[in-house]
Amino acid sequence: MPTIARLGPYRVLFFSNEALEPPHVHMQHEKSLAGEPRQLECLVVENQETWLEAWDEFFGSRNSHEGS
Repeated sequence: MPTIARLGPYRVLFFSNEALEPPHVHMQHEKSLAGEPRQLECLVVENQETWLEAWDEFFGSRNSHEGS
């Protein structure tokens, strides 16, 4: 589970077995993978480019990112 960012109480990560899925992140607060949806959505939007770069660096570049 590569951690790609820590934002306040949140750990931003993806799972190493998700290479065939569209790029996405999981946000962990303490021991749960949950949170306040609006706040988390804002964090994702603000950091989308950086996190896509982290995804590509870990899994290798993809031809296109669906939904970006």
